[in-house]
Amino acid sequence: MSTYNGSTFSAPAQVTSLGGVERVAAVKQSGGAIGLVIEKGIYPAGNPFNTELFWTRNAGVGWSDSVQLTSYADRDAQPTLVDLGSNNVGLILSRWVAYDAAGNVLPDKNDPNYSYTGTELYQMTYTAATDTWSAAVNITNTPLISEAYPSLAKGPSGTLYLFYSSNEGGSWSIVGRRYQSGAWTAGSVLESGLMEQYLQQPSIINDVPGKYRLVYAQKKACPNPLCP
Repeated sequence: MSTYNGSTFSAPAQVTSLGGVERVAAVKQSGGAIGLVIEKGIYPAGNPFNTELFWTRNAGVGWSDSVQLTSYADRDAQPTLVDLGSNNVGLILSRWVAYDAAGNVLPDKNDPNYSYTGTELYQMTYTAATDTWSAAVNITNTPLISEAYPSLAKGPSGTLYLFYSSNEGGSWSIVGRRYQSGAWTAGSVLESGLMEQYLQQPSIINDVPGKYRLVYAQKKACPNPLCP
C-alpha cells in the first residue's frame, strides 16, 4: 500500500503475505480505519483455477490478520466496498454459479447435471459492533443473464448506487441500481453494446456531493475476426 501526501506517493509497504493476489477493494470506514477485501487466486489439486476473498483492516496500529470470507468452492471475485456508517461496510461480489434446466442455482458447481453456468452478484455486510460478516445473499438472480464487475458508491443522503456489467446472449450492457427502503431497485440499462462489444468494468467516481462520473471499458465492434 502507498500513501499520497498531496504531491507524491510514499514507497509501497506490504499489507499481506497471502500470495496470489488478483484484486483488492478498499474502503475508508466512518471511524477512520482502512478496510480491504482481497481476492486471492488459488490452484487446488485436481480443480481449475478458483478465487476466494479475505478481509483485513488497519485502524492505525497495523493490519489485522486476514479473515477468510469465502472459499474457493464459491469462486467469488471482483469485490467492491462502501462505508455504511458506524464503521459498518457493504460488499458486493461476483460469484460463478451453475444452474439446472429450470434455472435454479445448484449447491454444487461441479454437479454433472448442470444445464449452464453464469455469474451472479451477491451482497455481504460487515457489522462493526460484532466484528462479523453476514452470509452472501444473491441480489440479481437472473439465470439467463451474467452480471459482473460491480462498482459501489454512496450518495450524500446515504443512498447506495451499484453499477455493473450485464451479459445477455453475448450482448453487454452497463446497468445501474439504487438501494433504498431496504431493497435494491430494478436494474436500469445505462448503456447497451452490440454483440461481442464488451461493455465492462464500470467504475463510479464521486466528483462533488450528489454528482458522479461513470467510467467503463468498451471494446470497439469489428467485423473482421482477425481484428485485435
